Amino acid sequence: MENDSIDNGQSLMSRLFFGSRFNYNRKDFFSEVRGVEISKKDFDEYARPIIYGEVSNRQSEKKELESRVILNTAINRMTENQNRKKKTSLKDILTQKGQYQAYEGEQYNLYKGQDKNVLDEEKKVEINQILDNIYGEMSKGQFKDNTNNAFFYQHNEDGSITYDDTKPFYK
Repeated sequence: MENDSIDNGQSLMSRLFFGSRFNYNRKDFFSEVRGVEISKKDFDEYARPIIYGEVSNRQSEKKELESRVILNTAINRMTENQNRKKKTSLKDILTQKGQYQAYEGEQYNLYKGQDKNVLDEEKKVEINQILDNIYGEMSKGQFKDNTNNAFFYQHNEDGSITYDDTKPFYK
């Protein structure tokens, strides 16, 4: 009888979704961060343009910090939902109305569109490099929470970022 989980190193899921010629490796599509799964698709299609929209006008040294804060607040919300038996994806959290203001905004759409000038493209390359490094950390289980488990953050007039690690996600 055929083993349903492994066939010459290939999983049943791989055979079903990709046929017998391709190997399916879950790590190629998901990273686990603090007990929640981050899909590569959600990261690329939602986190990248939202973070571009949120941080593209920041000074270079602030872009990575804020990118990490945004992703950590989203992951912390996912974890809190999971603890309450409500599974949510990164997409669900990032696209929730009124939570991340860049979603579907001008910079978000600029990132996703083709009408970028050279400066926009330079910003995109810089931010993508930051996000490639962060996703690499996620894939290796090395992405650290720089918010002390906060669900919310804000920009201050002086350019600094404040996160609120006391405000509950649910009241």
